[in-house]
Amino acid sequence: MYPGRSFPNLHTLQTQHDHRFCLNEDGTVAMQDIGDPVAGRSRAILISAALVLVLPLMTVTLRCFCRIRIVAKGFGWDDASMVLAVIFNSLFAICAILGPLHGVGRRLADIASAADVEESLWWWWISQPMYIFSGVFMKVSIAITLWQLTVFRTHRIVLLATVIIATIQGIVVWLLMTFQCKPVSKFWRRDTPGSCLDPNPLIIVFYVYGALGALNDLCLSIIPIHLVWHLRLETRTRVGVAVILSLGGM
Repeated sequence: MYPGRSFPNLHTLQTQHDHRFCLNEDGTVAMQDIGDPVAGRSRAILISAALVLVLPLMTVTLRCFCRIRIVAKGFGWDDASMVLAVIFNSLFAICAILGPLHGVGRRLADIASAADVEESLWWWWISQPMYIFSGVFMKVSIAITLWQLTVFRTHRIVLLATVIIATIQGIVVWLLMTFQCKPVSKFWRRDTPGSCLDPNPLIIVFYVYGALGALNDLCLSIIPIHLVWHLRLETRTRVGVAVILSLGGM
């Protein structure tokens, strides 16, 4: 574009005050503080993880309080599954909070040391099963709740199939993610002798995992609508109740 002139790489230009000039996607130049451990996307991940930790924990705590102290039926299997889901979700959120402090969300060139690279990859690796099992137990909890509400055989077959598919796909993806490198430590210690799986098949597995997960969520969202729609309620009330119940599947 400018013959005879050379420009420094904006991605790697560093000043004497520990700042880096970065080229944004829109072509603008921004100055980034390298000393800030949660700069850029790391800060967004940190804030999101904090919300993921606090909101479900508060919601499930209130649910358990109501089921134990207010509802006569008391604590059930659906509540136990949801408690396990929020435990795994909390562990995942804690990993997602600690990861950005060591470089998750930042460019490799912006991470302070090789030790931080290794630490960030370790937190990334350990968080994956937490996320997977949280989703599985959450779907099991919702399916148990709907099982108790429905009397239709078709609904129960769909719910049983949803639980089986969610459990199997969760175990398969967990095994792939956990043992994708041999030895396992090579995932976060890249200089360790060994090998890792080709990422292309893993990408296909994740697409299938996402598609099956979306199908499960759709089933868990449609069944409440079908249940409520046959109740003798005003249309506005049916729509409101159906939307609220369907949010659990989403």
